[in-house]
Amino acid sequence: MKAPRAKTSPATTSTAQGGSSEFQVFLKTFKVMGMAVAFIVGLYLGALVKALVDDLIMPIIQFVTRGSHGRKSPLDLSGSGISRAV
Repeated sequence: MKAPRAKTSPATTSTAQGGSSEFQVFLKTFKVMGMAVAFIVGLYLGALVKALVDDLIMPIIQFVTRGSHGRKSPLDLSGSGISRAV
């Protein structure tokens, strides 16, 4: 009767493969390139959102609230409705 064979990962099936071939198998097995692309896209998307908020959304909010805490703003944010500052 034959003994059951142990399962091995694709990277360790052949020791005769060159380092380059083993590295390619590693890249395919663990989908490293996809993860690297997703990481880079995530970095750029984060930078895009930060630029959008800093350069477009915050100036609009600062204009509406007049950008300081001590002055009256064109919008009354206390819940009693919208009032115009004089």
